[in-house]
Parts: sequence; C-alpha cells; structure tokens
Amino acid sequence: MSETHPNQHLCQTEQWADFKQEYGNKAVKAGQIWFFLTKLPLLKLYAGYCPKADQKIINWQEVYSKAKSTRCVFVKIEFNNLVNADKDSKNQIPKELNIKKGQPVFSSQTILVDISKTEDELLKNTNPKTRYNINLARKRGVKVVEGKSEEDLKEFIGLQKHTAKRQGFYVHPDRYYQLLWKKLAPLGMAKLLIAKVSGKTAATFLLFKHQNVLYYPYGASDYRFRATMAANLLMWEALRWGKKNGCTLFDMWGATTNQKDPWWGFTRFKLGYGGKIVSFEPTVDLVIRPFWYTLFRIANWVRWFVLNTAI
Repeated sequence: MSETHPNQHLCQTEQWADFKQEYGNKAVKAGQIWFFLTKLPLLKLYAGYCPKADQKIINWQEVYSKAKSTRCVFVKIEFNNLVNADKDSKNQIPKELNIKKGQPVFSSQTILVDISKTEDELLKNTNPKTRYNINLARKRGVKVVEGKSEEDLKEFIGLQKHTAKRQGFYVHPDRYYQLLWKKLAPLGMAKLLIAKVSGKTAATFLLFKHQNVLYYPYGASDYRFRATMAANLLMWEALRWGKKNGCTLFDMWGATTNQKDPWWGFTRFKLGYGGKIVSFEPTVDLVIRPFWYTLFRIANWVRWFVLNTAI
C-alpha cells in the first residue's frame, strides 16, 4: 500500500473547498493545501481545520502565515499519509513551529479495498458470511437503484436521522447534505444508492467519488427491514458501481481495531468486503496563539463543540 491514497483526497479539492465556503467555513488556500475556518464563540478568533492533507506537499511556513493573518488560534492538520511509510519522502515539520499532538476529527484508521481486481476475485475475497448475506438479500427481494431526485435525498436525510438516533452517532444538519449534494452530484462526485424492498427503502448510502477513489462516508438503514440484509447487498453494489466508474480503490471512511469501541460493529461489517485496516499519521495542531489554545485545551468540550461539524 502506498504512503498516501493514489491521488489527492476529496477533502483537499477545490470542489470541497467551494462546498465548505458556501456552507459557512471560510476556505483558505495555503500553498497546495486547503484549510477551513470556524469562528470561536464570543471571540473574533478562529479554529482552522485542514483535513486529509498530503504531508509531502505542505508548506508549513505558508500555513502558519495564512493562519496568523486569518486570526486562527490553531490549525488542526490531519494527514492522508499512512504510518510506517518512508519518512524521507515526507515534508518534515520545522522545529521552530509550535506543534502539539492533536485530537483527530476524522478516524485515525480506515479500511481500504483494492477494487482493481476482477469482480469474481472481489466476490471471492469477501467474508463467507458476507457473501451469504449478499445472496440472501437477493432472495428476499432487495433491489438496488440509483437515487437522483431531491426526494431521494430528503428520504436519505430522514432515514439517517432515525439511524443516528438508534445507534447513537452524530449527523449534520439537513442543509449540510443538501448543499453537498447540490455542489458535488452534478460533477459526478456524489452518488446516492438505495436498497429497495417491495418499493420501500430499506437502506441508502451517500457515496463520494474523486479520481480513482470511491468513498463511503454516510449510510442509513430502516431497522424494520434488517432481516432482508439490504445493507450487505447495497455495499456490494456500491463496490461494483465504483469499479464500473473507473475506481480502483474503495475508502470506507473510518474504522477501529478496538473491539470494545462502539464503532466496532461498523468496522466488522466493512471488513466483510475484503479490505484491510490502515492507520494514518497522527493528527497535529499548529498553534498560532498559545494563550488561547491553552484555554481551549482546558475547556476541551468547548473546542469539540466547535469542530464537530468540521468534516
């Protein structure tokens, strides 16, 4: 596995920057990377967030300069570089900068599936239980279709809210998904896939595609249809859709190796499709204003309230 994704991460594209800018997070270009600003409560100061940057191309002094001029307290930088990669090929952080260990916003691990293989090989590489569930879903009448309408998106948003309430995870406001769809779907960078049973939606995924990488960031399912194994067939069809549309890598957007973690169930489901868990280089905070940064470290919950919509 290469030390980064084969290409620039979706979250470092001009299209993503345009989406974030219109959503309300000012987009700042520093050299070849983007970071995004969130205003801190009661202050004329900002937190910066740089998602999934390639460490090799970061101009650290440029990031510092842009962060200072935009009144950032700090910039959280998350890398798209895998651990244990060739350190010589990376852009080392200048020692004179104030760098602290950062709490990640993105998962520090993900699952990558090589989908350059033939479809038969990909199916063979799935877990036997996963293959069984894929076939069972077909027998129970699950059909997968593409979602294209505003009504399809509205249904996805509603179903995700129910899923989040049931499983206890955070969802963005409706406007986030609506704007994301408006910006990325016409460019072929966002896709809705829907699993139907007797005409009713059992599960739905919102996928991203950039260059040759398919991403699975958001999914939702209707608990009433759990016995149909709709999500298993939907994930397989997502993989097939990515392959048909030129993708060679499937990034499943987060994982954990801790079997006691609440997200382990999601990880186990994703691992059924033949991928491997990989870890990214640790998140860092580039500190611009140490006094204010220290206050936010102490009041950590305030800082995370600000950043919980950063992705």
